[in-house]
Amino acid sequence: MGSFLDDVLCGCLTVGFAGIFLAFYVVILLVLKIRHDKFNAPIYEQMFNMGITDCIQLFLHVLGGVCSLAQFDIPPDVNKVVEKLVLVLI
Repeated sequence: MGSFLDDVLCGCLTVGFAGIFLAFYVVILLVLKIRHDKFNAPIYEQMFNMGITDCIQLFLHVLGGVCSLAQFDIPPDVNKVVEKLVLVLI
């Protein structure tokens, strides 16, 4: 086990970077969805779907960072359910 300072630093960096990238991703996905007249090629639909899966992954990174900051271990049963949901969604 690492020290408390290592856990806090890791949690802060994880929440910070994942949160920033998640915010950028949401803005980009909104632009792709709202400006459908400019982005109507089939490749943009695929990019939108890939962006959704990336947002799900980034949200789970933020959740992991919060758990690291709170010194909380997710119960194994909940971890298995979330893993199955992510595999189904991807």
